[in-house]
Amino acid sequence: MWFRVVQLLVLLALTSRGQSEDRPIISTSGGQVQGTTESCGLFCTYYSFKGIPYAEPPVGGLRFTNPVPHGGWAGVRDASQHGSSCPSQDALPTEAEDCLFVNVYSPSLIGTRPVMVFVHGGAYSGGAGDDTLYGARYFMPEDVVIVTINYRLGVLGFFS
Repeated sequence: MWFRVVQLLVLLALTSRGQSEDRPIISTSGGQVQGTTESCGLFCTYYSFKGIPYAEPPVGGLRFTNPVPHGGWAGVRDASQHGSSCPSQDALPTEAEDCLFVNVYSPSLIGTRPVMVFVHGGAYSGGAGDDTLYGARYFMPEDVVIVTINYRLGVLGFFS
């Protein structure tokens, strides 16, 4: 009987986190973003902030020009999903010209630690910075911050 009660209490303790821990909100130079908490294995979690814009969408008059820093946003931006991938010859399912996003993964919200910036491959014509192919979860036990980016590809990017 006591064993079952202890089992239930341990299970409750492991699964009942507060809203602020599961969906942390941090401040950036562009505004506030709300990320998520993800798992990297048994007793290993990390914070994930995905789809944060770092430049204005390269559409219209900005299509073939240098990127313009993003002007920011009001309120809290949802950073739980990756932004769109840049148009490429890979024909990824979530492509759009509004694709200049950064993703940040950290084992903690407190303190400083080394930062690894990962620029995806693809011969400047394909790929994306999301964690579908390049999982930050593998590096979280190393106590580093991982940053991945999307950048313009092909004729809309390096060839323009």
